[in-house]
Amino acid sequence: MLLFISCNKKINNDITLKVQVLNKETFKPLSNVDVTILQIRKPLLGMKEFHKIENKKTNALGMVLFEVDDNKEYCLWFEKERKRTSIDYLLIEERLINDSIIIEM
Repeated sequence: MLLFISCNKKINNDITLKVQVLNKETFKPLSNVDVTILQIRKPLLGMKEFHKIENKKTNALGMVLFEVDDNKEYCLWFEKERKRTSIDYLLIEERLINDSIIIEM
């Protein structure tokens, strides 16, 4: 699995997290991949809580969009045909806005 992740800030300061999921060998989009986003919260030192925000399926282009908050930490889960993988830590910060990252899984 190959992931393209980008963030865009709108005029009203809302941030859209765009995730595209591709086949690693063929570079073709993977549709109907379950993508779950969770927000990581730290109530006490050394503790983490995971709060499920939303679950969506990728479209025909392998894309899914989420609305996220600036300076928050997130975790992404991906599942297709009973195979699951995850990104355990994704910090939405100013340097990621209007930029993209590629992750090979």
